[in-house]
Amino acid sequence: MQSRLAIQFILSLFVALGIAYGVHQSQLHHTALKTGFSLVHFSYLFNGIFTLITGLLIIFLSVKFKDYLGFIFLGSSTLKLAIFFGISKWLGFAIDKANFLEFFIAYVICLVLEIYFLSRLLNNLKY
Repeated sequence: MQSRLAIQFILSLFVALGIAYGVHQSQLHHTALKTGFSLVHFSYLFNGIFTLITGLLIIFLSVKFKDYLGFIFLGSSTLKLAIFFGISKWLGFAIDKANFLEFFIAYVICLVLEIYFLSRLLNNLKY
């Protein structure tokens, strides 16, 4: 059960982020917003890797810590935001109103996938 859900999670994450990144880059290209290695690249890369790690961690810890999955999810989401903003400040990315969507789109896609797979996981667990 867990390995099947993990494979579905990985595939869904890569497909969703790949499509969103392509659309996002296309939109930036057509509006002539050339940014080099920008917050968009960093945001998709960071959110994808962190979501992959935490999502798989939640899936594989679900048997032993099924009563604490919600807390693990909330903690990992808080940690993701804190680490992202810390690293982005350290790398010199300014996150203001003009480029907030560059971060927020990737974050929301990853968050929606995490919530969807966590709810599937919780529905299938036996208490």
